[in-house]
Amino acid sequence: MPFPQESDLSGLASAPGRLVLVDPSQESLDALGLGLHVADSTTSKVRQPGCELDAAARAGSARSGGTTWSGGTTCYAGTLASTGPSRFVLGSGEVLTNDQLGQDGNASLALGLVRPADRVLWLLPRAPQPGSGTKTLHELLPEAFLEAVLQLGIATAVLALWRARRLGRVVTEPLPVVVRGSEAVEGRGRLYRTTRARPQAAAALRSASLDAAASRLSLGPSPEPTALLTALAGRTGRSGTELRDLLYGPPPADDAALVALADALSRLDQEVAGS
Repeated sequence: MPFPQESDLSGLASAPGRLVLVDPSQESLDALGLGLHVADSTTSKVRQPGCELDAAARAGSARSGGTTWSGGTTCYAGTLASTGPSRFVLGSGEVLTNDQLGQDGNASLALGLVRPADRVLWLLPRAPQPGSGTKTLHELLPEAFLEAVLQLGIATAVLALWRARRLGRVVTEPLPVVVRGSEAVEGRGRLYRTTRARPQAAAALRSASLDAAASRLSLGPSPEPTALLTALAGRTGRSGTELRDLLYGPPPADDAALVALADALSRLDQEVAGS
């Protein structure tokens, strides 16, 4: 459960039962009235108790570290302090963790601090509320940050001037010529005619009509010919045989037949789009 506010700690100090604090702040110690003070800090290692406290004496050597305390009875180089038979303060919670309970006398010390209580209540510190501070972003930035930004800006300006002198002034050039779509189509058609590529031209025209019809009829990409012909017949009223010859028939024999095929496909596209 959440740790009480500092204004409510005085009531916790007078509560019955054992009270074990893990690395509390000096403000919390003062609010509890335990008479302890933060002294220093030390590294975590296995230590002898060095005191007559019952729980420490029974545990023997145990891992301790973190904050050290002054006042009351201190053990393990000041990392465990006691101000009475039921009030204890630890400098670190490492001795209470699962990975340390099986080492040395850690488990005995942990149990000795909380027993003979048959019920243990854990109080966890409250996280600070977001946005509760009053400092601005400018106040939170380190003093050297603005100086670094200024120096970086000056360096960037010098680099830009140096590169500008090496590259010279900006040179303009005319934009590429825009080719109309019709000109591209006509040029491709003339290329097909020059190479007598009537089968390729007919295949391109039929492929475009098939894709357009499949899209307008919501048949998806590359539908089966039977499904497409059935849908086209229902949309245009034409026979399946006529549509099959138009869309899947042999390539035209000459240029005139190719032009006729293009006109027929164009009319079919208009019927599908307009129906």
